[in-house]
Amino acid sequence: MKKLLFSILGAGKLREVGLQNMKKCHGKAGGISNIVSEALIAGIVVSLGILLLYFASSWSTTSASTNVDQINKEIAQQWSLLTIEYVSIPSSGSPAYLWVSNPGKYDLVVIYCAVYPKGSQPPAITYGKIAEVRASMEEVVKLTCPVSGSAGSYVAEVRALPKIIYNPSDPLTNIQYSILVRVDVNL
Repeated sequence: MKKLLFSILGAGKLREVGLQNMKKCHGKAGGISNIVSEALIAGIVVSLGILLLYFASSWSTTSASTNVDQINKEIAQQWSLLTIEYVSIPSSGSPAYLWVSNPGKYDLVVIYCAVYPKGSQPPAITYGKIAEVRASMEEVVKLTCPVSGSAGSYVAEVRALPKIIYNPSDPLTNIQYSILVRVDVNL
């Protein structure tokens, strides 16, 4: 028991010496209390959590918006249909006439039309708005297309973009979402 009492008194003596040294250095008997330090740490953790939540929210909103735009373009492409109903290739040197219809769900903008000999490369033609084809089986649109070369059989080719993603100032902006229809034509 005496041993325990001496150890308690000895610890108290050390504590008293420590407090006196602290008073000399800081002018008061204590540092920051446990409650204040825990409140500071909790405040810092909560602030960092809110900051992290803000950044995560901003990133997910931006990412979701980009993904929705991408998916909408892909849906427009998948639901776009174009049919070449009839092709007329008059005498050599004259343009060809193609009649097209759109049984799909989206109005289309035809941006490329060409007729060339079967087995050869398609001609280099600039892309631009040639005609609009409404999504309706009741309407057939006549296209005038250049013919390159002469042969006994041809390939008629038409490329179109859904109107909702067509950019008139730069027709190649969403070219990856265009549809291509190709048909063989024998004279």
